[in-house]
Amino acid sequence: IPANLMDTVGRNIVNLLPQADTQVSNQSANYNRTARIQDSADQFMFKGDHKFTDKVSLSGVYLYNKTDEPYNVYWDENLFGDPNAAPLKRRIHVGVVNNTWIPNSSTVVALRYGNTSFIDDCGIAITEFDPASLGFDPSFTNDIVLRKHPRIEIDDFGEIGVNDLGAGEFTAIDWDSWGFNGAVSKLMGSHTFKLGADYRWIGVTTTPFGQGSGTFRFSRQFTANSAGVGGSSLASLMLGAPNSGEAVIAATSEYFTNYYGAYIQDDWRLKSNFTLNYGLRLEHEDGLMERNDQFTVGFDQNAASPLSGTAPGLAAFRGNSELRGGLMYGG
Repeated sequence: IPANLMDTVGRNIVNLLPQADTQVSNQSANYNRTARIQDSADQFMFKGDHKFTDKVSLSGVYLYNKTDEPYNVYWDENLFGDPNAAPLKRRIHVGVVNNTWIPNSSTVVALRYGNTSFIDDCGIAITEFDPASLGFDPSFTNDIVLRKHPRIEIDDFGEIGVNDLGAGEFTAIDWDSWGFNGAVSKLMGSHTFKLGADYRWIGVTTTPFGQGSGTFRFSRQFTANSAGVGGSSLASLMLGAPNSGEAVIAATSEYFTNYYGAYIQDDWRLKSNFTLNYGLRLEHEDGLMERNDQFTVGFDQNAASPLSGTAPGLAAFRGNSELRGGLMYGG
């Protein structure tokens, strides 16, 4: 291929391929490796207690869990291009604070606050690569949210870049919740009265990146002769001539719900061997919400379409001058 016909992006991608072990074109795999399994985990926990007075004490717990879960590594260099290296990074933070107050000999007040953050960053480790360095036009790279090596599929040769198999490999998820509750216990003769309230905010932020940096497939199609004979998929890549491709535009959603609870209870010791427990608990949970009302809840056939005036052919096909119809969003 004459140098002046080589595509800059295609040439840069080919230069990232590992060197073959055998320089023979025999239709067999010439790069063979036994996978190195990467796996690491760390966990830390801190606990503290402090007694201010005989009546007031405070305790707290913080837990941190860090895991890079098993994944395969086949390439000796350029890990970001290894088609199998898709680590799952999980980061868990848990914090709890408890306060106990004893105002008198028959009363105990307990207050508690807790927060949990469970982060799933699927495949984020492979983002240590800027696709702009390959020479793509900025009009493409400026819109990439998850910066990773694009997925390149070369018929008869192999792949470059990890593939999102549709199982959430490139989805960042942050499960986040916090809550506050309080309880009062009161001893009154043969009765132990308890009452309390509970509030919880339960949420999750998710961004399904997918193949945001693009998937490009190369075949012999553009380098074979007119009868479809010969050609090379690698040569098509060097020419910058993919036979298909697509890219995903990622959107972040923030879902949450509010939970409320309250109760009152009595343990009534009627006799030394007989205690009656009775009480009432009320609970309410809001429906699932999205912070920016990005829920689609229906389709309004009469709503003015945002495509009105931009697609005259569609309007003519419908038989009137104005397009109508649009999604209905929660809120």
